[in-house]
Amino acid sequence: MANTDNIEPFQVMALWKILVKLKLQRFLGLLRNLPPGLPAKYTQKDFYWFMRREIFHYSPSYALKQVIIHDSQRVMEVASTEGAVMAFLHYGSFFLSGGAIVHQLGLTYTAVISRRFLTPEITPPQDIPYWKLVHKIASSLYCNPVIYNDEPPKKAINWLKQKKLLGIALDVREIGQRYKEARFRFLDRDIYVQYNPARIANIIGAPLIPMTIQYDTKDRRHHLFFGHPVRVQNDPISATQELFHYLEQGPRKRPEQLYHDIVASFREPSISF
Repeated sequence: MANTDNIEPFQVMALWKILVKLKLQRFLGLLRNLPPGLPAKYTQKDFYWFMRREIFHYSPSYALKQVIIHDSQRVMEVASTEGAVMAFLHYGSFFLSGGAIVHQLGLTYTAVISRRFLTPEITPPQDIPYWKLVHKIASSLYCNPVIYNDEPPKKAINWLKQKKLLGIALDVREIGQRYKEARFRFLDRDIYVQYNPARIANIIGAPLIPMTIQYDTKDRRHHLFFGHPVRVQNDPISATQELFHYLEQGPRKRPEQLYHDIVASFREPSISF
């Protein structure tokens, strides 16, 4: 502590105010890097609201401290020579995966995101500003603008051609949009989803890397896992099934962290199938 014997009382008071302010700033900084609470036993609804609150904590520091990465060599080996499609499901705190890739592994990453649902006909009007803010937070966390799936496909392809990483979700189906879907096995059930991530990877010969993130209530950390790179080799359907074999491991163990019920949502082909 500073020696206050030779300074005026008002200076002592000013010094204490500075010390208190610094301690408060440090406390708030520590608080910012702690995720919101989640009980040891929780439901899918509990995790949904946990993730919605947690997004406001996202920062480079949060991605560094709150995520433990496993099997990073599977990405690093590919990223040193070519780009890759990082295939994921809406599971766990999926927005945070890209932040860990950028700030822990030092790789260039962004994700393809939908904004077609941001209309009053699909999303409650009071929820639309929240999701727009989430997209801004994601762009800031990735240090690169997100790519919207209603933009020309060339934008995503050019990104990959620059040997960068591009996150694309598999479990996406939008109202009024036509997709090429196929039947896949997931959690011992048949589901019908589009296989655009594999098709995009096949266009430029980039590998697919499955990634999944899971929250552990015991250590209050997220664990990010990478699967082995998958080569499409002109067979996007088989490649996509291989992704599902890896990505189903998390939901099989902790289904509560699914953003939505994938089996229920995709058990029937879309109207345009």
